[in-house]
Amino acid sequence: MNTPSVTKSYESAYGKWQFCDWQTEFGILKLNLMGLRAVQADRLAIATGGQESCEWRKAAVWLRRVETDAAKAQELATQARDASLQNDHMLATDLINQACQLEAAWHQSLVWHPLSLAVHAESQSIH
Repeated sequence: MNTPSVTKSYESAYGKWQFCDWQTEFGILKLNLMGLRAVQADRLAIATGGQESCEWRKAAVWLRRVETDAAKAQELATQARDASLQNDHMLATDLINQACQLEAAWHQSLVWHPLSLAVHAESQSIH
């Protein structure tokens, strides 16, 4: 059983993707949202006026989607790890595939990919 690999991969990735962690050129003002949270964009929308305020409000909505997807992917990865530790390899594989698919909408290099490889290897080792 290769469970330490699953646990190590999970622990290495946990918490690494929580928000927009890449360069952006968002909206007509080409805002770089890297490292910003939705709450920060909300504050900037309040602190500015006119078109800039409107763009920050749109950015806050977009950032909330990123944060929601990151949290959901992490939740799915946690469930995948737990299922793998319980030897429910079909469920673990399904869950980590969902986490990676969710993350792939945002990242090219997936934070959860190493866990996916470990879960799939674990699944293959029992066959």
